[in-house]
Amino acid sequence: MSGEDLAAGRTAREGGSVDDLVTGYRPWLDGLRGVAVLMVVVQHTLGEIPVDLGFWGVLLFFALSGYLITSLLLDERAATGTLSLRAFYLRRAGRMVPALVLVVVVLDALFVIAGDYKPLIGSLTALTYTSNYAQIIDPGLVAVLGAPLDILAIGSLERADAMLYGCAAAIALRLGWRPRAWMLWVGVAAVGLIPHAFDGHPFVGSISNNALTAVAGAAIVVCLDYAPTRWLRRVLSLRPVVVVGVVSYGLYLWHGPAMRLAGDLGGSGPAWRAVAATAALGAAVLSYRLVELPMRAWARRRAAELRATIGGAGPPVELIQERFVLDPATARRG
Repeated sequence: MSGEDLAAGRTAREGGSVDDLVTGYRPWLDGLRGVAVLMVVVQHTLGEIPVDLGFWGVLLFFALSGYLITSLLLDERAATGTLSLRAFYLRRAGRMVPALVLVVVVLDALFVIAGDYKPLIGSLTALTYTSNYAQIIDPGLVAVLGAPLDILAIGSLERADAMLYGCAAAIALRLGWRPRAWMLWVGVAAVGLIPHAFDGHPFVGSISNNALTAVAGAAIVVCLDYAPTRWLRRVLSLRPVVVVGVVSYGLYLWHGPAMRLAGDLGGSGPAWRAVAATAALGAAVLSYRLVELPMRAWARRRAAELRATIGGAGPPVELIQERFVLDPATARRG
């Protein structure tokens, strides 16, 4: 499949074309990211609850990431006729690495002071982005699932397939497919019901539930752009929800270790975990302002230099996102 095919957005039976693609910064997607991270935080704060909010939150993260990353790459190629993966990965590194390094350094120092050395090994896998592989290889996990060792080859277990469904949706949109409004609510219902469909078999349930729920999650993401319920968009675009979404990566990184640290210092139970989560939100905001924004600005400048050698277009979505947090009116003008 050529880039020209994707850029042309061949009209499908739904009548979609490249001319009606939704592009630019959409605050409701950051709002969805905010809801997703809050689901994870609430799950970790309350502990065992009947509804697995954390599972759904992570799934939405993956589906949204696949959808947005693929959309940005395809749109860049359509606009400039080429694509700089070096610039892309530089922007990604500027987005992901500084916050991660800060969390690891600060919290590892606090863990050592508290006499808790176990998280240090986890920090090593986090910095090398091998945490998921370490968890899969852990014999205890395989025993619980009753799964064969070739489970390592199955992406659904780690919810990586949710990212791929988001990628597929972005490609399909540029080939002319458009979702229908009913797909949003079918996706919402599926996210709620599918996890209970295969309770009798842990291995089949983990794979099938994750895969089907991931498809539903991708449908929710795409429908917010192309077949939205207006009130839902408005709710997700509320500034407090959007701001949580903008700092969601930092909040995700800080909240788990902060809760463990609270336990090391004698604070146990949901109330103390809620205090730790609140502190993690404050740390995420400070990290975003003082560390992430400067590093992202540097990465953007370097990426722009790389793009300049092959041609470029417009301000990156990351810059418009920052404008929204600092001044919503400026973001709308941008």
